[in-house]
Amino acid sequence: MTNTITGILSLYGFETRPDGSQWWGIGSLVWGHIAEVKNLGNDLYEVKYHEWFYDSWGECLKDERSTTVLHGALLLQFLFERLPLRSR
Repeated sequence: MTNTITGILSLYGFETRPDGSQWWGIGSLVWGHIAEVKNLGNDLYEVKYHEWFYDSWGECLKDERSTTVLHGALLLQFLFERLPLRSR
């Protein structure tokens, strides 16, 4: 299982949802990261990414949302550069 994108993501704490997508998230109301990955077939993956950060006065410093389609290796690069992932 670990030699697949799904297996690799599960080692980093991604949870498989009933629709087959994988989800990972961490944070609170003032900061956080969320990623949802869906296998489209033929080594293509749709990734929805959300990162937010508010200062101590409630002002938004960052609120980034994106959806993109990437091949497996590029998907891993995208996630590893943006998420504070640790393997289990």
